Amino acid sequence: MAGERSVAGVLAGTAALFLAARGPALAAGRTTPGLRTVTVVAAASSGVRAGRALPALVLGSSLFLQAHLLLGYALGPAARELLDQARLPALVIAAVILAATATLLLRRRRPRVTRVLAEGACPACLALGLVRGGGT
Repeated sequence: MAGERSVAGVLAGTAALFLAARGPALAAGRTTPGLRTVTVVAAASSGVRAGRALPALVLGSSLFLQAHLLLGYALGPAARELLDQARLPALVIAAVILAATATLLLRRRRPRVTRVLAEGACPACLALGLVRGGGT
C-alpha cells in the first residue's frame, strides 16, 4: 500500500534521527508515552554507543516517572474520590473486559475448550465436558 509505512521503515527513520540528535531525541522519545519502547529499540539499532544512549534513556525514563508521581500527588485525592464513587461500575466493566479477553484467548488457543463452553449450559455440564476430553 502506498500510504502505509513498514515497521522497518519507521525504525530506520527513527534510528537516523537518533544518530543526528542523539541525547535530546532519546530523552524526548523515552519521556513520550507510546514511544517509550520504540525509542529503546531504535536506539539499539541506530548504532549510537551505549555510553551515549544509556544516560539519555535513563533521563527520559526518570522524567516520565517523575511526571506521573507529580500527577498522582496533585490529582490523587480527586482521583480516589472519583474511583470510590464509581467502584461498582468499574468492577462490572473490569469483569466484562476480563471475560471477553478470556473468551478470545480460549478461542484462539483451545478450540476444544471453546466447543465445550458452547455445548455446556451449567457448571456441571462444563466440568463433565472438560473431563471427558471433547475428542481432540
